[in-house]
Amino acid sequence: MNHCCHTSQQAAHYREIFPESKLNFEDRPGAAQALNLCGNGAILSLIPLLKPGRAMNDRIRQILEQINALEAELRVQLHEKESQWLYKIMGRRVEFESGIRKMHLRLKMGVFRWLSTVRPQNYLTAPIIYGMIIPIVFLDVCLMIYQLTCFPIYRIARVRRADYIVFDQRHLAYLNWIEKVDCLYCSYGNGLMAYAREIFARTEQYFCPIKHARQVRGVHERYAQFLDYGDANNLHDRLEELRLALVKEGKKDSASSDLCE
Repeated sequence: MNHCCHTSQQAAHYREIFPESKLNFEDRPGAAQALNLCGNGAILSLIPLLKPGRAMNDRIRQILEQINALEAELRVQLHEKESQWLYKIMGRRVEFESGIRKMHLRLKMGVFRWLSTVRPQNYLTAPIIYGMIIPIVFLDVCLMIYQLTCFPIYRIARVRRADYIVFDQRHLAYLNWIEKVDCLYCSYGNGLMAYAREIFARTEQYFCPIKHARQVRGVHERYAQFLDYGDANNLHDRLEELRLALVKEGKKDSASSDLCE
C-alpha cells in the first residue's frame, strides 16, 4: 500500500514538472521511480519508458520548426552584415569594389614581417598539422568511391561536394600567400568533415535511423526525425518511410539541378 501511495505521489510530482505533457506516469511506475532516482535532467534519456502522447510530438515538431525559422533568419542577417563590405559573387570568384580592394591591399602584411610574428612552437607543429593532408585526401577519395558505388544501389541521392568544400578566402587581398594556404587547408579539412557527416547521416537514415538513449552532442540535422530509442512499434514500416523520404529527396534535388541548368 505504501509503495502504491508513493508511486502516486511521484506521478503527481512529475505532472507538476511537465504540466503540458501527456505522459502516463501511473501506468508506468518504473518510469516515475527512475526519474526520482536520476533527477529531472534524465527525462530525455528516459522518454522511451513513458507513453508519449500526440501533444508531446506536436510540441517537438513546433520546436524544430522554430529552430529552422531562426536558422533561416540568422542566414539572412549574416548575409546583410556581409553585404556591407560591398562584394559580389561572380561564379566561383568573389569581387570587391575597387575602393575596398585597395584598402585590403594596404592592410596586407608582408610574408617576412608575418614570419617574424610567428611563435617558434608553430614552426615545430607545422609538419604534423600539414602532414594530416595525407589521410584527409585519402578520406576524400574513399568518400567519392563510397558514394559512386553504394548510393545508386540504395537510390540515395549523392551529396554534392561543392556545397561543403569552398575555397573563397583566396580572393581576400589582405591575406599574404601563407595565410591563404592556411585558410585553404582549414576550409578543406572542415568542409570535408561536414561533407562526410552528411554522407553518413544519409547512410544512417537508410540503415539505422534510431536515436541514442544518451544525449549526444553535435548530432546531424537528420537526427531529429529518427525513431525514439526503445520505440519498437511499427519499426520496419517507419524505417521504410524514412527510406522513401531519402528517395523523394533525391528526386527533388535532381529536379532542382535541372531547373538551375
